[in-house]
Amino acid sequence: MEIRGLGIGAYLAIPVGLILLTQGERIKEFLAQNVDEVSTNNEMSLSSRQVISANSKPKTYYVSGSGKDQNSGLSTSAAFRTIQKAADLTNPGDTVLIMNGVYKNIAKAGSVVSIKRSGTAKAWIKYKAYPGHSPKIQHNTWNGILISNGASYIEINGLEVIGNNANITLDYAMSQKTNKRNPLTNGNCISVDGRSNGRVHHIRILNNKVHDCGGAGISAIQSDYVTIDNNVVFNNAWYSVYGNSGISMLNNWNSDNNRGYKMFVTNNKSYNNRMYIPWIAVGKITDGNGIIIDSLKNEQKNLKLSAYTGRTLVKNNLTFNNGGSGIHTFISDHVDIVNNTAVLNNQSPEIKDGQIFANNSSDVRILRNILYAFPGKNINSSYKTKNVTYDYNIYLNSSKVSVKGPNDVVADSEFLSKHPTLEKISENWQSQLDKQNPPRRTNVESKSASLVCEPMIYTLQNKPIQVGCSPTSLAQTTPSSLAQTTAFSDVPSNYWAAQFIQQLSQRGIIAGFPDGSFRPEEPVTRAQFAAMVNKAFQKSQQRQAIKFSDVPSNYWASSAIGQAYSIGFLSGYPGNRFQPNQAIPRQQVLVSLANGLGYSSGGNNESILRYFNDASNIASYARSPIAAATEKQIVVNYPNVKSLNPTATATRAQVAAFIYQALVSSNQAPAINSPYVVSNPSN
Repeated sequence: MEIRGLGIGAYLAIPVGLILLTQGERIKEFLAQNVDEVSTNNEMSLSSRQVISANSKPKTYYVSGSGKDQNSGLSTSAAFRTIQKAADLTNPGDTVLIMNGVYKNIAKAGSVVSIKRSGTAKAWIKYKAYPGHSPKIQHNTWNGILISNGASYIEINGLEVIGNNANITLDYAMSQKTNKRNPLTNGNCISVDGRSNGRVHHIRILNNKVHDCGGAGISAIQSDYVTIDNNVVFNNAWYSVYGNSGISMLNNWNSDNNRGYKMFVTNNKSYNNRMYIPWIAVGKITDGNGIIIDSLKNEQKNLKLSAYTGRTLVKNNLTFNNGGSGIHTFISDHVDIVNNTAVLNNQSPEIKDGQIFANNSSDVRILRNILYAFPGKNINSSYKTKNVTYDYNIYLNSSKVSVKGPNDVVADSEFLSKHPTLEKISENWQSQLDKQNPPRRTNVESKSASLVCEPMIYTLQNKPIQVGCSPTSLAQTTPSSLAQTTAFSDVPSNYWAAQFIQQLSQRGIIAGFPDGSFRPEEPVTRAQFAAMVNKAFQKSQQRQAIKFSDVPSNYWASSAIGQAYSIGFLSGYPGNRFQPNQAIPRQQVLVSLANGLGYSSGGNNESILRYFNDASNIASYARSPIAAATEKQIVVNYPNVKSLNPTATATRAQVAAFIYQALVSSNQAPAINSPYVVSNPSN
């Protein structure tokens, strides 16, 4: 069987059958069967709640960007113009084939297509891209596709759904942070919603490209028997006030008493989903996960649902660069998280959780996942859990592991020799992968520990990346191996600060804008700088945090400012003010870095500062720290290496260069060969 839509470590070793040993006992045959042999296509029988009629002969309807709703819709030459026209006619067994075109909402509220008619267990209604075509559903309303009103046995396959993010600025979204009624910022891409007029069940969301929705990418609420498989989900959850994520299942509903697998999130790629607007319920950044299994205990006030008793399988997914966790279970039971790869999630500075986070959950099994975290940050997290099993997971790039199963492996110096646990894992995994794109299982048995570390190439946003390596070099795996280039549209490879920007971007310290730009010449505010230093440096608290009079608790950078102050990088102004929106001068950035890292010059300050042709412009408070920063080779001056321009506003490119050099000075990053680094101030 070919594994679709994935890459990186999840493909390093996909098992044929689970026969691993856990704490001296074999995992029960039940788990082996249900985790490794389960098929997302094996649907349980359940009578449809809203079957319209039984067709004697199923029909195929055609929709085209050049069609007309006055047509019959029964041939390519007589195609409908809108998908909704076909949706209003479908009966069990019908198929809607959607040809090239851009399909938009007509009204400002509602959906591009609202599906309310049901198929049956033996006659699903399918909405599919016409073979060889790439139709696009583009909307600025509440939903691109909405499945509701008790609809069942519905399949959505091979479509692209695009939201409204490209037309929204962060400033506008912030101005709407208390507006629950604005579809421009809160719209979802694909919604499966059983909250009114009947529960929704037996839904397949397959092979879709889902992106740039201010709300959720793919959301299933109060539903049962939902399969979300082989979708690419990115750039969602940015602007909504509702605390969304890339892929979410919320308040699953028991349509029957089956205790086996009913909900599937498999083979998806979910990335760059992130909250920029606080969740209106708590006033904080809380989500933006790659995948979240949310509140299946159904304990919310006034929610008349019993706890969900079916099992949910999260398997073979790739999550990366999300603001929250890669995979998060929240107040949910009976979940298996197996064979996933989570890389450099937790991009939001407000979120400290691991790549996989089990939160207030029980009966959760977290097996054979590969997690790659930022150095010094949590790889996994567990909070108020019960009966949660971690085993045979591989943890890379950080040793900060909250829960370590008996056969979990932390990538460290032990990999320099054959690790007995790896040998055991490899013996039981009994499969390897060849380097195709995407990789395929070859089912070739091997007992070599090197299988676990076999490098795999995968295409990430059209750029080749590599994760994993041979046992002799795994300990040296760094974020730089995740991407050979960081492509911002306005940072050419010959730009003076390109390498600094690239390196910090790969570490998740800085990020670009939704339009793909970095805007290197834009100024940096004190609040933005606080967020950057918190991401760049992991330090213990040096002093008690204080509350600045001009930084309200609900300000987007309130937490970052408090942290930057408490670890010694930033201070306030007289009158207990911080001035978060003030553009930060270059000399203030250098003072902050020198003070935060505890640097002092080893020579005569004035002798060192004479290197700069504008040293007289350096403020008195900044002279000693800047001398120390110069000695530590933190100072980067472009275009004239001898011109410090201390009072000039620091740009995004300049701050990137300063922070990166500060990492170099503290042995946290390799040096970059740049002619603009002040390296010999005595000359």
